[in-house]
Amino acid sequence: MRTVLLTKPRLPAWLARIRQRSRLIAPVPDADGVLDWREVEDPAQVVLPPGAPELPLKKVFFPPSETMLRYAYRGDRAAVTDTPPALEPFVVFGVRPCDALAQRIADLVFLGDLPDPYYQARRQAATIISVNCTEALPECFCASLNNALTEAPGSDLLLTPLNGDYLVEALTAKGEALLAETADDPTAASEADLARKAEVAAQTAAQQTRQIDVEGLTELVRAAYHDEEFWKKQAEACVGCGVCTFLCPTCTCFDVRDDAVSGRGLRFRCWDTCQFADFSKEASGHDPRAQQWQRQRNRICHKFWYSVDRCGVISCVGCGRCLRGCAGHSDIAAAIENLRARAREEKPVTADE
Repeated sequence: MRTVLLTKPRLPAWLARIRQRSRLIAPVPDADGVLDWREVEDPAQVVLPPGAPELPLKKVFFPPSETMLRYAYRGDRAAVTDTPPALEPFVVFGVRPCDALAQRIADLVFLGDLPDPYYQARRQAATIISVNCTEALPECFCASLNNALTEAPGSDLLLTPLNGDYLVEALTAKGEALLAETADDPTAASEADLARKAEVAAQTAAQQTRQIDVEGLTELVRAAYHDEEFWKKQAEACVGCGVCTFLCPTCTCFDVRDDAVSGRGLRFRCWDTCQFADFSKEASGHDPRAQQWQRQRNRICHKFWYSVDRCGVISCVGCGRCLRGCAGHSDIAAAIENLRARAREEKPVTADE
């Protein structure tokens, strides 16, 4: 795989060539300045804020709401029309490494034994270009959980800012092909450039003040499962709004609903969250997670226990979105430290200490 240098002034021209070849999606502000993953008309529209963009990459592959089929019926006759997603190739630029890794984790859910055709079509059509972080936000803690800053799993191409240049690494055959088709006489990178990339990653990691120690973490979560008072304490500020899971790049829960009027209708799926009061309610009316502390427990257990048992990975990538978006200032890293304090039979710390 090739590793080259691209000067920063040449980046817009490179993106313009990519856009001529296929659709280009990147963080673009709306009229109110809110960044979202939008189709790029002009490379000058692209904004790369510090840390991960406010909205997760998952919405590109797993939209908040999408129609799965349409139907019409009259008497005992019915007609059904599928609505598969378009397979037109597209490129996503400006992905932070934590989001690229999160998408690989989501693949384990959607591309397992029975692949989801809507998600699969988008993943096959996409090429992901990640841009490495050179600055950590106060809520970031990816370095303690994974190798995203150095290896960017889930990316096809990785750009790392090095002073006046970008180090461009092709990580997959798809990324190599895009680089070969669109790069304009790039300069080969040197070992010194790769060493500088490692320094950038180390500097960004050193800025992260939050950390999660993963040593024995699954066992700690499992051991605390039945400690009701502990989980009630962690959920004191939670109002059940679900923003933590909607902003989480690895949360993949959805609901399937029908909307029908006068013999015509559609079936659609939309994001759902285990933090909503009726999420786990059964047809009998029984709810195994009737209290908010039980729903918060489920969220943390899923990240650090259930996904480890089922998929072999921790399904938290340390992007910090749940911390930035929470009205109650819940801190998942503090909750994990509280678990360790519980195991040590010490007074738990709080997010404000």
